[in-house]
Amino acid sequence: MSDRKQQQPQQRRQFKMKIDAKEEGGTYSNVATVLSSENEFLVDFGMFLPGSDEIRVGSRIILSPRTAKQLMLALTNNVRNYEAKFGEIRLSPPGATFMSEPDLVQ
Repeated sequence: MSDRKQQQPQQRRQFKMKIDAKEEGGTYSNVATVLSSENEFLVDFGMFLPGSDEIRVGSRIILSPRTAKQLMLALTNNVRNYEAKFGEIRLSPPGATFMSEPDLVQ
């Protein structure tokens, strides 16, 4: 009987995302940094104000490696679609001396 259960294809469950009213407005971020270990990815989202030498972290998200990869794939797909519609998103060139926003790539 257990062999029969193993041979049946598994159906994917569908989930609906639910968001509380207080979270609907979101939090703006123009800077993100990513740190990782073997077991998790830590993403700090922050706000950089021009003329300031400080970045204020507004939200920290800790992801499992699997969720981090799913997020990477979703962001890659969404950035590709955005650029197809609106044009390339330009990043500061390497060695630029003036930046309106810091480029934090880790």
